[in-house]
Amino acid sequence: MPIFPNQPQRRPMGHGKTRPQRSRPQPFRNRKTPEKKSTSAADMVARIPEHINKFAAHAGRIREGVNMLRQVKAIISIFKS
Repeated sequence: MPIFPNQPQRRPMGHGKTRPQRSRPQPFRNRKTPEKKSTSAADMVARIPEHINKFAAHAGRIREGVNMLRQVKAIISIFKS
């Protein structure tokens, strides 16, 4: 008596039931393109606070990295002495 039950034999490709055809996506030229953001001076001035926040966040990440390196250096210096 086999340990595992008999499994049905697989049929070669092309025999048996066929899968329904999937609908193909529309060609690229028919897809809806996103609207371009305007680059007028008024829009640039309105987005300045957003840019400042990005710079501040980036500077904060750099400062955290520098502080982490200082802590690692202090831990390593304990083992050197």
